[in-house]
Amino acid sequence: MRVNWVTEGEAESYEDLIQKLIKDEVVKDYRLMLECKLCLSQGREETFLALNDVVIRNTKMALMELKVQAGNKLLEEFRADGLIIATPTGSTAYSLAASGPIVHPATNTLIVNPICPQNLNNRPFILPDNLPLKISFDPKQHDIVVSMDGQDNIYLNGDDYLLITVSPLKTRLLRLKNSNYFERIRSKLYDIR
Repeated sequence: MRVNWVTEGEAESYEDLIQKLIKDEVVKDYRLMLECKLCLSQGREETFLALNDVVIRNTKMALMELKVQAGNKLLEEFRADGLIIATPTGSTAYSLAASGPIVHPATNTLIVNPICPQNLNNRPFILPDNLPLKISFDPKQHDIVVSMDGQDNIYLNGDDYLLITVSPLKTRLLRLKNSNYFERIRSKLYDIR
């Protein structure tokens, strides 16, 4: 079963939803996005956007070492299966499945969530969105893959690194005027049958 809890209606009620849109019974909701700059060997750079998350994994299904700096200060050195950097919108996606917190979309925060960390004391961090993040690796590390919203698979080497910031671009969503965020969480995430 797939759950898309960001949507406010079900496919069966699309006619009712269209009528509410025509009658302007909606509110514009702006969601922050991540800008992920991949700094590759020989000085090459590639930049990608993500609404939900940036996920870093090892393609060999082995532990990897990830050094995370937040605003030029060491946040943590993780030894884990990978790392998820999520927005509040993405907090209910892969990050939630990896024991991350649910974060209200109106907050200006980022989530740094290790995937299956070796040290059980490594827990997710919630950070202000104005801290740029730098993620680097052990130079001997190979088989690194980075994915933005599960769409792009970019392969990296241990001497490459990522710079993640909040993008100046926002994603605009339409919400029903009478929608209830907490009710949607309860009905779509907790009451799954």
